[in-house]
Amino acid sequence: MRFFGFLVIICFTATVHGQSFKGNISHGKTSFNYQIELAKIEGKTRAFFSSMAMNAFEIPCQNTTYDNGSLNFYVISDYYTYEYKFLPYNRNFKGQLKVYSNETEQLLNTFETELTPDNITESELIERQELIFVSNALKLHGTLWKPKKSNKKGFVLRDFLSRK
Repeated sequence: MRFFGFLVIICFTATVHGQSFKGNISHGKTSFNYQIELAKIEGKTRAFFSSMAMNAFEIPCQNTTYDNGSLNFYVISDYYTYEYKFLPYNRNFKGQLKVYSNETEQLLNTFETELTPDNITESELIERQELIFVSNALKLHGTLWKPKKSNKKGFVLRDFLSRK
């Protein structure tokens, strides 16, 4: 049996950044910060939700739309669905967060919230390059992710394919 190695080199420790925004939700004495990262993946805008207070890191958002300046997406957890709807407001986004119960699909609460652009350093910007390797008439596809400014760190992921 022959083994063919498929090599993907990922040269970053940060996440893929397109645009990054910070927001805050306050309810009574409780308040928590969150971050939304937007990235273009396969021609579509994808959103990722992070919040230290909610123990969430880069949760992929569902049904993301980013058109005519408006931004809409859902974050789904074990017990709740969070519906975010934003409209442009100066350089920020202003909008609503609606929280639904997953069990009953009942609207539990609505919050006003605002997203402000997060300052991204040049070392966090990521370039994406599609790669194709040909070996014994097999085409192997991969993606090279690398920072625009090197942080001198790297990571290698290797996946083996077999052919009988």
